[in-house]
Amino acid sequence: MANTVTISTILGGTVNGRITAIKVDIIADTAAEITAYKIFDASAYANATINKKLYKMHYCLNGFNAALYWGVSGSVSTNLLVACEQDHYSEQEFDDSVGSVSNEAITNRDGDIYLSTKGVTAGDVGYIILEVQHGKPTL
Repeated sequence: MANTVTISTILGGTVNGRITAIKVDIIADTAAEITAYKIFDASAYANATINKKLYKMHYCLNGFNAALYWGVSGSVSTNLLVACEQDHYSEQEFDDSVGSVSNEAITNRDGDIYLSTKGVTAGDVGYIILEVQHGKPTL
């Protein structure tokens, strides 16, 4: 069997029309790496603006590392969004005061997010939850 990536929408832009939350489940049946797999398709959500910021992230990867990249012109870029380390749970909140992870400075950005893995072996599992902000939320 092939490795499986399942994407579930938790919130589809329903928090003040500005936050989309997705959960990405990864199940490895082989030692094949996952490369440039689109996990967030900006055009699929109500607020399809291309200007995005990673607002919050939770992840737990058992046995492998992962990297997330911003999309440009319908494909993966070399602009690393965030690196996820193996074998521990992590919860991170990003804002402008600690170094926002916005795509606004990237030329030809499209708002998409891509996943690539490193060190996958059969039997590895993990998940990543992303909260993506479309501009500044209104409170």
